[in-house]
Amino acid sequence: MITKPIAINSFTLSVPSKAEYEPKVIQRRLGLKNSPEPYSPTQSTPKPLRVALIGSYVPRKCGIATFTHDIFHSLNSFDSIDKVDVFAMGDEDAYDYPSEVVCEIQQAPHS
Repeated sequence: MITKPIAINSFTLSVPSKAEYEPKVIQRRLGLKNSPEPYSPTQSTPKPLRVALIGSYVPRKCGIATFTHDIFHSLNSFDSIDKVDVFAMGDEDAYDYPSEVVCEIQQAPHS
């Protein structure tokens, strides 16, 4: 993992660089191919890969929402992934989610 150290008081945190979220890096880590290889008639066609993302999502103003949005667009660029569904974690506010959000899951209020 490529990281950039950040010093906060006496602690040092390692934060992944933006390069870690590039489609080619994610593709390599997940073992995905951007273009499918040709199949011979004797090979069976692979089942389509479907991915579900669960997390806060834009337009919610949250770092995890931005991260989930970026991952959605990276995964959606792979030919080997048939569909990416987003299940957005909601809070007490109402959001107008984009079409990739198939469901909103309401978080329990903090007690």
